[in-house]
Amino acid sequence: MSTRVTARWAFNVNEWNPSDEQYQQVLSFVQPEEKSRINRFHSIEDAKLALIGRCLMRLLFCKIYKSKWTSIQFSRTKENKPILVKPDFDHVINFNISHHGDWVVLVAGESSLIGVDLMKVELPFNQTIDEFFEILKEQFSDYEWNVITNPNHTRFQQLHQFYQYWCLKESYVKAVGLGLNLDLKSIEFHLSNETPNLSGNTQLTKSKTQLFIENKLQPEWKFEETYLDELHCVSIAYNVMEEGKDIKLQNFEKIHIEEIIKFAEKFIGIALTDSLDELIQKEKITPQLAMKVLVQFDKSITEALDTKVRNKATFKAGHLHTYRFCDEVWTFIIKNPNFKLESDQVLVDKIKIVACNSKKPGEAENKS
Repeated sequence: MSTRVTARWAFNVNEWNPSDEQYQQVLSFVQPEEKSRINRFHSIEDAKLALIGRCLMRLLFCKIYKSKWTSIQFSRTKENKPILVKPDFDHVINFNISHHGDWVVLVAGESSLIGVDLMKVELPFNQTIDEFFEILKEQFSDYEWNVITNPNHTRFQQLHQFYQYWCLKESYVKAVGLGLNLDLKSIEFHLSNETPNLSGNTQLTKSKTQLFIENKLQPEWKFEETYLDELHCVSIAYNVMEEGKDIKLQNFEKIHIEEIIKFAEKFIGIALTDSLDELIQKEKITPQLAMKVLVQFDKSITEALDTKVRNKATFKAGHLHTYRFCDEVWTFIIKNPNFKLESDQVLVDKIKIVACNSKKPGEAENKS
């Protein structure tokens, strides 16, 4: 199977200010041991970063690979790298997450090692740039350090360059899964003659950086470098085994909390139905009781969608392909609609809309 990158996702946790109820709801979407780990964070911001990271992992296999949310199970390697335990796939799917500052990112690839690292360009508390650089200088080769401290750049541009190099190194280390066992100074990155990005330009993606290990070029390793905003730089590392193979560059797709909730609750509802069916077969409950549970579940979900989902979406129809009206139910299939969200636009091939009469059976029509 050919190497391909299947997801480049980014979530801005600074834009997510959940109520206590919504936070607990999203916390219920992850595995018990991860929930326990997240609850040990002292800072709510750190807890939000970790929680969204775990949810993005589940969303990946739910949305892209069509797995049930409740059947997905993760574990960790001895280097603490998240890995998929269930379900099994007939091909290799690698993924990686990173979070820092305001953002969480996830990348995924098939038939390739893949890693990502994200950093906010900032100074540690109570340190000057000189003090900060002095502590970490030994992690870089002489060539890299000369590039970072280029005297033609301002000090803040040098800080940008430092974090870009740090993301390159960490993305590679995370891709190969070696963690602290790898000497960062032994991996050296040579920048191309691409336009430098020392001011947080989110429209610029660099992809020509080369990796050298012990002074030997590693041509199979490719890197993508960009910014999510003016202060958050990110690097993706992946190996391409097919000679001459180029991966199409794409921007990070922004994920919102509503999408996570939608996918999680959809499959939680399916899991509820399966559990009720099993209880009926074992004669633990009656079919009538199971129906009451499902009715209450539908009411609760409908109420939540009506009162708690804040983001609104509108769409412009492209072409009405098919429509049907039967038993007070309209069905429309529309091709090439354009959805406009609060901050994004989404183009899709087609959608199916089902519209029902909202009046209760026997309820009279209003007449003017």
